[in-house]
Amino acid sequence: MKLKSLIAIVALPLLLLSCGGGFYMLQNESGPEIKAVPNKATIVIYRSSPFNLSVTIDNYIDNTFIGQTQGKSYFITKVDPGSHYLIGASENNACAKITVDAGKVYYIQQEIYQGVLQGLFIGANIARTAFTGKTPDDFANEQKKLTYLSIVTNATVFPTMKEEEYTETCEDFDREAVEDPEKHKDMVNLQGF
Repeated sequence: MKLKSLIAIVALPLLLLSCGGGFYMLQNESGPEIKAVPNKATIVIYRSSPFNLSVTIDNYIDNTFIGQTQGKSYFITKVDPGSHYLIGASENNACAKITVDAGKVYYIQQEIYQGVLQGLFIGANIARTAFTGKTPDDFANEQKKLTYLSIVTNATVFPTMKEEEYTETCEDFDREAVEDPEKHKDMVNLQGF
């Protein structure tokens, strides 16, 4: 019985570490000019922290994969105007319900924190995440230190969230936004430029 327990203790972290998906982004020396377009909202998501540099966080709008971040990187995506759920999937699922307008640019910093599993297993490639609304000046101050990532256009399969996980994540956000409106105020009132 002790041998089975020991095997389980050793195997669990190895299993968790091996369950990650691929990296679906290309690194570029410089990114395109960030500008508003008439019929879409432009969203810039960036991670300025070097903490957990290699940890990849998958990002979704309304359960559609839009890109990934690693430390000191950013990507740009275009979305239809209106309300959307933005989700960063890592050890936790950070969620924000944002409302965006066509012809505006939105800057969102993806925060990263030590995950529970990182504290338990040295070297675990897992972290927690959150979102914070930012200004063009905030982003400009960081941009020169960041690597631009563009999505691999010829990939046949992108990461997905299970429908029940997506629904639960959105419901949790909606509940939290009612119970503690201050907690998500900057994302609910995300400002476009």
